[in-house]
Amino acid sequence: MTLRRTTVSLLIALGLLAIAAPNSISPASAEVKITVKTEYYTVRGRSIDALDKSLYRNAPLLNGTDRALGQARLRFDSDIRARESERGCAVDDPQVTLEVVMILPRWADENRANSELRSLWSGFAGFVRQHEERHVEIAMNHAKKLQRVFTNVPMAPNCKMLRARLQSGANRILAQHAKAQERFDAREQARMRRAARVVASRRPRASSAN
Repeated sequence: MTLRRTTVSLLIALGLLAIAAPNSISPASAEVKITVKTEYYTVRGRSIDALDKSLYRNAPLLNGTDRALGQARLRFDSDIRARESERGCAVDDPQVTLEVVMILPRWADENRANSELRSLWSGFAGFVRQHEERHVEIAMNHAKKLQRVFTNVPMAPNCKMLRARLQSGANRILAQHAKAQERFDAREQARMRRAARVVASRRPRASSAN
């Protein structure tokens, strides 16, 4: 039961609103708005084989074909206003938002299963949750980097140039985010293989007839 790569859906909406007013620029907010929602898909069965089949039948689709035993759907968004004056165009109170939906398995027959299987499930479910939470943590770190980039972008001669600077900074941080997620998944592969071997070793062996 190996985990497949978590789907990461990235969306940056750089909505620059130029306001022709010479007023002073208000202090930029450094806080990222983060919302985390957890959803579950149902798994049934009272044996390892039954759970295995149910997992791959009910787990969410990844790229339309493969199944992901756990999934973190991530959406980056931004609300940026620009204030234009005789001096140029500058960011006014940028706001980065990260929306997270974690999808995890929930075992419907846990209370009716034997203690050994419940113990195996507990370890497996904890592994899946931990894996997805790390993906979320990586996304949170890069959302904060985006917020800093937008907050600290220097004034530009005009809002068109400011938009280009913001987009360039966003592209750089999102590329770093994608690489960080890939590095994490690569490190997890060996850990996943070890977990799969442990589960396989605990499967009951068929006895041969004498």
